[in-house]
Amino acid sequence: MKVFITGSTGFIGTKLSHLLLDQGHTVTGMGRSPAHPLEGNQNFNYISADSSKEGDWQKAISKADAIINLAGVSIFRYWTKKTKSQIYDSRILTTRNIVQAMPADKEQVLISASAV
Repeated sequence: MKVFITGSTGFIGTKLSHLLLDQGHTVTGMGRSPAHPLEGNQNFNYISADSSKEGDWQKAISKADAIINLAGVSIFRYWTKKTKSQIYDSRILTTRNIVQAMPADKEQVLISASAV
């Protein structure tokens, strides 16, 4: 199965990527970090981008059988007006961008989670 994961550099995203790779799946991970520790694995591809903004990263969604959305700016900091906006945008706009990029003529599974 081909799996696309936003937030793949986070705690859960990294563990999930390892698990899926160990089970023989192909994983495309995405995050804001410039690199991912799993880069170099032949079944792992990493995209560094801001998922709250539309972009070329959305093209990879059409190739996936499953999309797992774990993206979200950390809530563990002082909540200024700017921080609140970033927290909101990183979750809501990312989900909108994913759904917008999903092809209408292909069956895909979308799992979206936001945890604390």
